Order: sequence, then C-alpha cells, then structure tokens
Amino acid sequence: MRFGIAIAISVLTALAGCSDQETEQRQAAAEKLRVDKRLCASVLLHDGVLVASDSLGTYGMPAGTGWLVSCSVEGLNVIFGPLPKLNEDSTDPSIQVTNADLSTQQCA
Repeated sequence: MRFGIAIAISVLTALAGCSDQETEQRQAAAEKLRVDKRLCASVLLHDGVLVASDSLGTYGMPAGTGWLVSCSVEGLNVIFGPLPKLNEDSTDPSIQVTNADLSTQQCA
C-alpha cells in the first residue's frame, strides 16, 4: 500500500512539473504574440515605402533600407538605416517595441 502511495505522489509531482512547464510555455507564447502585434502596429510597407512609427514620431524610408534588431535589458528596439559603428550611438530612425528588461532567454 505504501509503495502505491509513493508511486502516486511521484506521478502527481511529475504532473505538477509538466503543468508549470505548460504554463511557462503559454506565457512565453502570449508574450511573443504581444511583441508581434506591437511590431506589426509599428512597421508597415506601403507602396514601396517602409513606414515606422512609435511614440516619438513616424518615419518613412525606402523599402530596401537596412535594419537592425537590438534586444537587451533596455528592451526590444528596431533601428533603420546603416549599421552603427561599435560603441557609437545611432542617430537613425528607430522604434522601441518594448522597454521591459529582457533576459537572454527572452531575446533568443
């Protein structure tokens, strides 16, 4: 009888772990969906013009303009234009998709 209880406890513990993992996966999927929606609301392509908007302004540029995604503790940003040189701040148009502290795992 005790052996059966021990097995039942082990199974329940394993199931609880799966439940936590599933919850984390659902939360990660929901976060990704929110970021995708913000990005789609901020950047669009219209008649060969790339239009990027955020709370600071709206920028229009040729569709072939280069871009760079920055993901760090400063949040998720998209910078448009030539790549900035190392240790140099970019003055090119950029949009901030989120300003939340993002972990390495969230940026991956």
